[in-house]
Amino acid sequence: MWFRYLIVFVFLSVVAGNPILLLPKQTSGVSREEAQAVIDVQLRSLTNSTVKVLITNITKEKLRIIRRGGLLDDKLPTKKVVVTGANPVFTGAEVTYTKAHLSPEAFMNLAPNQTAELIFDAADSYGLLPRAEYSAIADGMLEYTRFGDNKTFLSAPYRSNVIKIAASKDPGNYLATRATLTTCTDEHTRLMQANLHRTAEMARAAAADARNGNSGLFQKFFMSQSQADRQEVADRLEAIAKEATTQGTLTYYCEASENDSCGGNIAAITYPTENRVVNCPGYYESQQTSNQCGYVDQAGISLHEFSHATSVYAPGTDDIAYGLQGVLQLNTQQAKRNADSFAYYANAVFNNCGTESMQQGTQNGGHNMGLGGGENGEVTITPREQRFGQENRKGDPQGANHGLGQ
Repeated sequence: MWFRYLIVFVFLSVVAGNPILLLPKQTSGVSREEAQAVIDVQLRSLTNSTVKVLITNITKEKLRIIRRGGLLDDKLPTKKVVVTGANPVFTGAEVTYTKAHLSPEAFMNLAPNQTAELIFDAADSYGLLPRAEYSAIADGMLEYTRFGDNKTFLSAPYRSNVIKIAASKDPGNYLATRATLTTCTDEHTRLMQANLHRTAEMARAAAADARNGNSGLFQKFFMSQSQADRQEVADRLEAIAKEATTQGTLTYYCEASENDSCGGNIAAITYPTENRVVNCPGYYESQQTSNQCGYVDQAGISLHEFSHATSVYAPGTDDIAYGLQGVLQLNTQQAKRNADSFAYYANAVFNNCGTESMQQGTQNGGHNMGLGGGENGEVTITPREQRFGQENRKGDPQGANHGLGQ
């Protein structure tokens, strides 16, 4: 079942509510408190588990936001919101993209005071109990570039208002089944055997550093010297190494089906609750092996994906931040839950990088946000008063038929 969303761009000033502002990563030593606010993110609760998200550019310049894998992804059931309540289980997809190969469709242009609006069903990415009540919040990180500089990616955390949602009475309305995916060719099998061997080596090296190392890299990536934190990180990395070298719990698909929506140069997709990892064409377009500090190669991408899998180490990681610049902003608890923190930490340890020697490569693992148009794939501009009239009207469109896409 394919996703169909209603997406509208509107010009408006920041509306009332509890807005949380996105602060870009500053590379010049400017503190986050001194940084200029970039984006306002707000949620609206519609019918049952249907949610409307509004992302407003509150700067005075046009932004290019990476489109796939996050709040504005209309192709895959990504973790657009964090749901809490009656034991919700994330059943959606975790996405990794490569910056070096991002195509134009991977970006969304957002003008000053312009708002991107998306309607989605939280039940597409969470297993929700019928009739149960939940809370939802958009809490994560996005990446964007400024016009005139398409190579410098800025990372920005966001945290929206909290809304209440309720599961549908009939969960069968939104659950779907994915078709069987293709298997690996001989060429892909040989390549992946080499990559997974390297993944295991990277994970073991990083686990050893986490337990006993004095490189300073654990402090740099996880902001802690606690033995308990070191143990937790090491345990996950050792589980990843074991998964990469034995017949473990995951099924690894070397090629994606059309339902996996690999557009925008997504590198790989993980379905944590289904124990499946799927390589997209972007995976093979990235560099297979690199000893560059701050660059995640194919083995590093696989390590990133394995960290998402609950069956490898529970709970699986999320994509809170992506890219070297993004992961270095996180606090300890965030870093321990962030897939790219493990990938970049393993890269740094494996390549004997010093704490000051790392540089951001041209490719980084991470979420890649996506945005489509309305029902006809077109973007429309709606005046503020018209938008509020639509939002408050009963029977507001719910993105038509939502499905897990799996």
